[in-house]
Amino acid sequence: MQKHEKTTFLKRVRRWILAHKIASVVIFVIVILLIYTVYGKIKSANVTPQYVLATARIGTITQTVTGSGQVSAENQLDVTSEVSGKIQSINVSVGQYVSKGDLLATIDSHDAAISLESARIAYAKLVKPAKEGDVTNSLNNLSKAYNDGFNTVSTAYLDLPAI
Repeated sequence: MQKHEKTTFLKRVRRWILAHKIASVVIFVIVILLIYTVYGKIKSANVTPQYVLATARIGTITQTVTGSGQVSAENQLDVTSEVSGKIQSINVSVGQYVSKGDLLATIDSHDAAISLESARIAYAKLVKPAKEGDVTNSLNNLSKAYNDGFNTVSTAYLDLPAI
């Protein structure tokens, strides 16, 4: 009789799961997440960090440490320049102490000199007075445009009674 009771219970559970598919999936996902969380806590509880201690002394370090992660400087400064270009020479060495105003590197000035000369030429063209012929041509073009506009408006005004 016990076997029959188990069979009917399993049949009822199966019918409920088929009738309530969305609720069954939600319950299944919750159960899986609970199992995963409990397993993760049990697994991480067994891991303990290990430390190796030694007496501190002054001298050269002869041991190496391996590991993964990021290494960053405690005090770091980004160096920028006012101009761009190719570095011609570096005047300091790695680890050397520097002070404010020390010359760290020299930038090739050839490209900057070319840019300066181009800017001077463009400026000279802008401040140079207009040629007499250009001024005369511009005034003639302006006068012609004014007369053409005046004639067009006059013609339109005279044609108004005909419209």
